[in-house]
Parts: sequence; structure tokens; C-alpha cells
Amino acid sequence: MFTIRSLKVAAKDIPDPLWAFTAEGDGPKKFTKQVCFYRLVGMDRGDNEYIEAIRQIDKIFREEQPDTPYLRLHQLKAISQANELQEYTRIYDGWSALEGAPPEARFAYRFPVSFGDDMMEWTMKQAFGKTLEVYQRETDNTTASMARNFGVKLLCWADTYLPKLFRPAEKNISVFPKLVYTGSIKKQESLFLYFLALMGCDILYMNPEGDFTAPYQSVIQFSKLHTLGPNRPGGLTIPPPEAPVPPAKPAPVRQEQAPPAIKSVAAAANAQSAALQPASTPAHTNPPPAEADSELSYVELANLSPSVVMIKVYDNAETCFKTGSGVVVGSKGYVLTNHHVINGGHHYSLRFENEQEEYFTETLVKYHPNYDLALLRVDKPCRAIPVLPEEKQLVRGQRVVAIGSPLGLFNSISDGIIAGFRQIDDKSMVQVTAPVSSGSSGGALLDMYGRLIGLITAGYDSGQNLNLAVDYTTIWMFARNYLS
Repeated sequence: MFTIRSLKVAAKDIPDPLWAFTAEGDGPKKFTKQVCFYRLVGMDRGDNEYIEAIRQIDKIFREEQPDTPYLRLHQLKAISQANELQEYTRIYDGWSALEGAPPEARFAYRFPVSFGDDMMEWTMKQAFGKTLEVYQRETDNTTASMARNFGVKLLCWADTYLPKLFRPAEKNISVFPKLVYTGSIKKQESLFLYFLALMGCDILYMNPEGDFTAPYQSVIQFSKLHTLGPNRPGGLTIPPPEAPVPPAKPAPVRQEQAPPAIKSVAAAANAQSAALQPASTPAHTNPPPAEADSELSYVELANLSPSVVMIKVYDNAETCFKTGSGVVVGSKGYVLTNHHVINGGHHYSLRFENEQEEYFTETLVKYHPNYDLALLRVDKPCRAIPVLPEEKQLVRGQRVVAIGSPLGLFNSISDGIIAGFRQIDDKSMVQVTAPVSSGSSGGALLDMYGRLIGLITAGYDSGQNLNLAVDYTTIWMFARNYLS
């Protein structure tokens, strides 16, 4: 006899939504879990204070409640690969074919994510079915094809985010997760928040611009609106959360994110003059990477090119609208590139030399427009290029090698010398004669020992072989806790 019991959830009505959301939670009691699902709209404070409030929420779950699964998002993954689309479609079609079948059949049906806890397994499938019902009931002129397309998206989101929010392998869920979504959300995507809430996840939706647009009434009824203040037209760019620091490394250095409306480095590079400045040498706090005993040959330096990737930037319509380069700086998949390369992207693909597979990611770990630096993470172990230790000095005239993908020509290698050091908009830049072209942005500038001394960033439009790279001291300041 089929006896699996499901987790029942109910929206919690507490006057202070932030207190309710950040309060420590626990597992279900008698198969009942009260859920916080708040919609916080408008702004009651300035931009910096609003961003700091969100950072404080991040800090609570990073430092004070590290055992609580926590995720902050500002967009949901889009299906970008044909094999993913085919697999999710196959699963959805199989699920639909079981409509009207005994509950045992649907319970046994394999989803992309499976739980070791039978109650959570069944709750997931009930929540999936309930969310599809809401979509079909509350969407005008719904067709089977429309329902199928939405169901495929819902499976993709479940496959992507449930393993990050829950601990599917556990036999008994002891702590339920928390999710913060910042900024505007598409109508269909709001149903994913509803789906998570049905599974017992606490939800905090924060949008300075206002509430859901043309919302589903079931989502409105299941959540509670809390108006912070007047709506802020145009919204607010919220920096991504800081990634957890690996246990073996020191605590992260808090990096204040600059506002997005900053003059690009490329534009700064076209200025008529830039003061010649020596490279700064702040105290080195991490053990320096191993150095080669002697300078490497060009052939040996070229062997480092598998650690320089080509990046494709996609918009919401799944169109690649620009490309650039990136450098692996952390063995756990951390890739450094320019902010202007990834800016405006919805998600990204990374291509490694000698590999046919493209690795898709939407994990933007951190960024800094002033430095023109950004850090992506891809789910792949990588060989990192060591960054020149901070106490080392560069000198004019020393030989360098640049590796990037100019004009889409994967990992082209050029050589030159350091022509000077420039201070542009408070950024330490290395000026080199190594030829670079469009698409090389985010590529590696190496010394003859195979160490990263700069990230290729810009060039002078009116000059020949006058190119700039963000220097290694700035890279250390920006990505210190992710380098390996």
C-alpha cells in the first residue's frame, strides 16, 4: 500500500520579514513546515545602505548560520545546450504520460534530482505537479505545447538549484534552505519561487522597482507583500554574493563593489596622457607560487595556453553577442576576465584548448568595474597559472608573452616587452608592445617564467602595439582568496 506522506507547507505571517527570514529554521514537525515567502518591494534607504543590508543577510548565512543552505540569485539559468533540452523534454513527456496513473508510479518516476528522503522526494513531485497546475490554470489560452515548454524550464531550474539548496542525499532533512532573489523576475520564473516554497524553502524576493509584473494569483496568495518604501525606477545593480572561502585559505577580504556607471578602461586608455608610475609593491601575505629556475622557452610558455580560455557571452535570447578571453587562476574552476567582457551577459560559455566541450556557467563570483576585473567559476578542475608574487617588481624592457583569442582566433600567442607603467583612473596598468586585438581582452600577460603579470584589457586606438593590462598587484587585491 502506498503510504508516503507529504510535507505540508503554509506561509508564515510575521510582521518583521527580515527577522522571520533570517531566523534559524529546522526540519518539519509532524510533516508540517511553515514557510516564509516575502516580497519586499521599493526602497526605504539609499543605494549603499540597501546593498549593505543584502550583504548582511549573506553574512548571516555565511558566518553565523553556515549549516543553513543559502543561495542568492538575480536571474535563473536558461537552457543553452541541445542535449539538455532533449533530456528535460524526455523527462517531462514521461511524467505527462503518467497522468492519472497510481501515485506509486509517479513517486517511482526518475527526475533529474532525487532525494534520499522519501518524504522530500514525494514533496518535490507534488510541488512540480502543483506548479504546473497553477501555470495552466492562470495562463491565458494555454496550449499543451506552452505547458510543455514551461515544464521543461521548471525541470532545468530544479536540476540546477535544488542540489545547491537542499541536501538530496540526506535521509532526513534537518535544516531547510533559504533563497534570496534580488531584482525583477519574469512571470514564469516567479513560479519557480512558488515551487521552492512548496518544498519548504524560505523565500525573500527583493525588488527596488516594485512587485511582480502581471503576477500569478496563487503566488500572490501564498506570499506576503511588504512595502519598504517608494519604488526606485530603473532598479539597482546588486553585487553578487561573495563565494565561500575554502577552509584551507584565510578569511575573505571584504571588497566594496563600485557602482556600474564607470568609464571603461578602454575609454580611459584613449586619453591623451597618462602619468608614468612604478608598480606598487604591497606586502605579500600568501605563500608565493613555485618559480621556474630559468626563463622558459616560447614553446614552453605556449604549453600554458590550455589555462587560457575563450569566453562567449550570451543574452536572454540565447544569442552570443560578444567573445573574450579568460585566465584560470584557481584550480577549482575560477577564471579571471575583464568586467567589460562579461558585462551585460545572462550566462557564459568557456572553451578550453584541446577540448570540444563548452562549459556553461552563470556563476559570476565577483566583479569590480573600476578594476575592470570579474571572476567566473566553472564546474571543472583546472590547471591554474600562478600570479607573480606581490613583492616582485617588473621593469621596463623585460620580455613578455600575451595569450588570448583575438577576433575569435583561439589562443593566439604574441610577444613583446614592457614599455612602461601607467596609472589610469587609480588603476595600475602595464603597457606592453605585444600585439593584441579585439577578443584578447581578458587574456594572459605572462613573464618569461610563466607567471601571470597582468590581464590584457585595452589598447590605444591611435597607436601601434601600445596595449594595456591590469597589473598583478590589482589582481592580488581583487582575487586573493581564489588564487591557487
